[in-house]
This record gives sequence, C-alpha cells and structure tokens, in this order.
Amino acid sequence: MHLRQGSELRTVLCNGTLANAIGKRPADLYGKTDIENGFDPELVKGSPAKDIHGWEGEDRAALNGQTVRVMEEPASIQGEMRFFDTVKGPLRDQDGNIIGLFGISRDITERRRAEQALQRSEAALKEAQRIAHLGSWELDVDQNEVHWSEELFRIFAWPLREEPLPFDLVIEATHPDDRDRMTAAVEESLKTHRPFDLEYRIVRPDGSVRWIHTCGEVVLDESGKAVRGIGTALDITERKQAEDKIRESDKQFKSIADTSPLAICISSGIEQKVEYMNPTFTKLFGYTMDEVRSISEWWPLVYPDEKYREQVREEWERKVEQAIKTHSAIEPMEVVVTCKDGSKKISYGALFPPAYRTGLSAWISPSANRRKTKSRKARKNSSR
Repeated sequence: MHLRQGSELRTVLCNGTLANAIGKRPADLYGKTDIENGFDPELVKGSPAKDIHGWEGEDRAALNGQTVRVMEEPASIQGEMRFFDTVKGPLRDQDGNIIGLFGISRDITERRRAEQALQRSEAALKEAQRIAHLGSWELDVDQNEVHWSEELFRIFAWPLREEPLPFDLVIEATHPDDRDRMTAAVEESLKTHRPFDLEYRIVRPDGSVRWIHTCGEVVLDESGKAVRGIGTALDITERKQAEDKIRESDKQFKSIADTSPLAICISSGIEQKVEYMNPTFTKLFGYTMDEVRSISEWWPLVYPDEKYREQVREEWERKVEQAIKTHSAIEPMEVVVTCKDGSKKISYGALFPPAYRTGLSAWISPSANRRKTKSRKARKNSSR
C-alpha cells in the first residue's frame, strides 16, 4: 500500500510490505518518485516501442478522480519481474478535495505462473487430442447435460460452444441402428456404477458416418448416488474402414483358395496354429483342420519316419533362413508326404513372402498334375 501526492507523484506514505519488497525501509521511500526509488523507468513511464504501458498513467488518472484497477501490473522487484493486482484511486480531504492518490497492490506472480502453466497444459492436451482424434466428455446426470472438449466438436463436425450440450442432442446424432445400444450402455453404467466401453456410429450434419470408441465411468457423491459420468471418445473410422477392407480381402482370398487346384494351408502365431485349409489340401493329403491343429502336429503325421522328418526339417529351416536373409520367396521343396490313408505322394511345397512369418503355404502333387496332363492329352488325341 502507498500514498502519493503532487504532480511529480512523490511517495508520502507506504507500508513495510512494499518497502521490504524492494529491500528498503518505508522512510527511505518518502519524498521520492518511483524512478528515484529504483523502479524501472520504462515500467513507470511506459515504452510504446516495447508495448509497455507504464503505471504512471493510472496514477494520473487517480489524481483526476478515477478509480483504476490494473489486473497484471508489472514491476521489477530486486531484479525479478513480478506482477500485481493493483487498485488506485483519489485521496480526498474532509472537504472532498483531491490531495493525492492511494494504491493497494497484491502480488499475483505465483498465481499468474500457475495459470500460465495450466494454460500451457490445456493447450498441449488440446493439441494431443486433435492429433489423436481423441476427445473427452463429462456428463452432468441431474441436468442431463454433457461438457465436451474441443476435439469432440471436431469429431462430430459441430460448431464449437462453451456452454454444455443437452445429452439428447448427442443421442440424436447417434446412428439410428446404434442409438438404443448406446443409450442402454450409458444407463446401465449409471445404474450399476460400472465402467462402460462401447463402439458405435454417429451421423455428422453433412450425412457422413463416423465410428466412435467411447469409454466412461461414473462418479458418485457421498451418498453413493451417480452424479457425473466422465470419459473419452476416440474417432476410429479409419480403423473400421481398414478392418472392412481386410474382411473383404479375406473373403476374396477364401473364394479363390476354396476353388484353387493348389493345396493351401494357412497358419499363424508362434505356435503356427492352422487357421485355414482349402478343400484341395484335404483331398490331396486326407487330413482336416480338426486333425492338424498346428504345424507341429503336421510334421509327425506326414513324416512318420523320424530320420526322414529330421532331414526335411533341416532342409526346410535352411530354405526359410535363406529367404529371410534375401527377402525372397522360399525355394520350393520336394518331399514325400504320407497321406492319411497311408499312401505316399511326392509333393512340392512352397511358402510365400512375407508369409514365412505368418504361414501361407501351397502344395501340389506332381503325380496328380501328371494325371491331369495325360487326361488332357488323351482327350486331345481322341478328338483328332
């Protein structure tokens, strides 16, 4: 707190807090201007070139009868820039005449730093949500209103707004086929107080459809009543579109593989679990997926002789290692396969890149191929 008088704005009274802040006693400041008391002239007078307003302007406004509040008034205190919430006004005598001005200041430097740190954190969160297409929400159960982060407005393609949204609007934006499922999940969570995890579709104002993955949990008051719901919402449209393409690709592959003359088997994972066998594979060797659940079960069935099995394994591993090193297809390998009925067939097997990591193999029996070739030649000769 301080009092100043005269056109030169000299200090006539101040408290110890102000004097101590600049390393002096109150009496050391009396009769002097702020500049004479060691304050930065640019902060006192201002500097238009540096966009510094200067607090002397507010002092003179107070001398003219105005009450002024400066929310973040800067001051250099012992070499450190600090900020003050300051109120200045006219000081009057008993007849109402202005005889000076008073100033009351509160140091808000730490609060300002905390607010700036919070603003930086919020800005970083908004940017992270924008990049990840991840929004956050908070549901007020009693008011049936929801607060959204900025990213959720972008996901829904809605205009940004500060006030909360009626939850009914969110329900209306949900795809008609998913609406009942979405509302049921939220209601069940509020009833049971258990978290929920849901994927559903929304319809944007332009009619386009987006997929949302939302997770939420319930906040209870002291009595155990559900008062809020909080959670996140992630735009997973691209992932869903990729999954659709994979399913369509798998469907097309299966359609081709089911009618292929090649015996095709697909295995996956570290255990090389068999995921698919086409009809030609079963017809050629006699085994089904129920009988060959993994490649480890395949080896002893088709190579019952232990010595020959080890010979095949070593040769196969050598070819796989070479393919991995050269990033090429595995060289086809001729083997004698023992079929389910005990017969033996000379077959060629191959693994396709990068399928030697996932297990896409194709087999063909030369004997079967020769029979087809002879049959075609016989038909051709008989037609002559």
